[in-house]
Amino acid sequence: MNPAEGAEQLQRASAIEASRPKKAAKAYLQSIESDPQNEQAWQGLERVLERLGDPARAVSMQARLTSVGITPDRLDGVVRRLQEQLDLSDPAQFAAALRERPSDPAVRSRIGSYLGSGQVDSPEARTLEDALVGLPLPTHIRIETASVCNLRCQHCTTGVAYKSTDRRVMSQETFERVLGQVRTLPTIRTAIMYLGGEPLLNKHHATMCRRVKDETQVTTVKFVTNAMLLTQKWCDDIAAANVDGIHVSIDGRSPEENDRIRLGSSYATIRDNLRMLERTLREAGCRTKIVIANTVFRRPDDLMAPSAPEFIERDFPGIKVRPGYAMVWPGMTAGETTLEDLQVYQEKPRRFCDHPFYDLAIRANGDVVLCCYDISGRHVMGNVMRDELLQLYQSEQYIAVRRAMLHHDVAAVPEVCQRCVVFTGDRFLQHPMRK
Repeated sequence: MNPAEGAEQLQRASAIEASRPKKAAKAYLQSIESDPQNEQAWQGLERVLERLGDPARAVSMQARLTSVGITPDRLDGVVRRLQEQLDLSDPAQFAAALRERPSDPAVRSRIGSYLGSGQVDSPEARTLEDALVGLPLPTHIRIETASVCNLRCQHCTTGVAYKSTDRRVMSQETFERVLGQVRTLPTIRTAIMYLGGEPLLNKHHATMCRRVKDETQVTTVKFVTNAMLLTQKWCDDIAAANVDGIHVSIDGRSPEENDRIRLGSSYATIRDNLRMLERTLREAGCRTKIVIANTVFRRPDDLMAPSAPEFIERDFPGIKVRPGYAMVWPGMTAGETTLEDLQVYQEKPRRFCDHPFYDLAIRANGDVVLCCYDISGRHVMGNVMRDELLQLYQSEQYIAVRRAMLHHDVAAVPEVCQRCVVFTGDRFLQHPMRK
């Protein structure tokens, strides 16, 4: 690389440092390889490595510089600091880090994990309350490319209460606004391109998945589909997007039960389409992981955890199956389904949810809802077309919800939380479904 190319890499690194630190680190490294005396490049690389907080990455970059004849001693201090930093997965060390470095994005992004690991009632959490409710930064985002759906599933609020909320395909204007705002939240690493509809009803869905991963700091992109609309062209487009994961919904304990629960679906079509998708991804060399999500209605004599149905394991050997019981979603009631004799099975109350401490969810119309379980948009926090995500996430209304969660204050949390299984504890739809 000549000096001109090195200068170009330096300029590129500076431009993307805030949104794509990993790529910026690589660009700074390339600039140093071109001109080892470039002080701006060295400073930029040190700064980005500190932010990434990964000592192994810093050591590997030292090794690369050594391999091309450049002395990497300049990075010794960064490596030492990163190797000595606290283990944020350890509750006690996380609490110490939050006290010492409350404004550190790496620390703030771990608040949700800390509370989700059972620390919500610890004495430490009480002393750190203001920081825990006021400083979180999101690590996950849901982007609903389509809230419309081609099915009317009887265990989903989209299916049983379809007309209760706004239904549309996300516009390009809204998507561009979302994409720009995701870049301002460098702690977001995972994007699930789905919320409550069928994403393949948006003809730009695969392109949107690819752009989120290519144009932001997001490292993992996934989506959920019912697979009824898959064609060879869709399979080719999805392979080109090279997403990290696809969850395909196949429900019930038999093909016939799937078709009764998922009104408008055909197990035979899903089976053939999914095999086509699997083959296309394999031939394209994609590392996309397919998971089959299987939901069944609980029966009175069922065990606490369901097992994968035999027909799915038979038809899709090698694909992971994730079974679960149908739950009562916020925005629906058991009486709205077409199934008779449907009951609600209630487990012990929980009265806490960690989603408001790490999760963002954006509907197809741009509405920001409290979390990914509010697929009907019952509690809107703002809209990306008029609000900034970071400001919303740090707003008084978000802080009030988080504080209520910490105190298990049922009356103070939004109604949508009071009707959600994550907050209330498991509430399953129970039905003696016949084969």
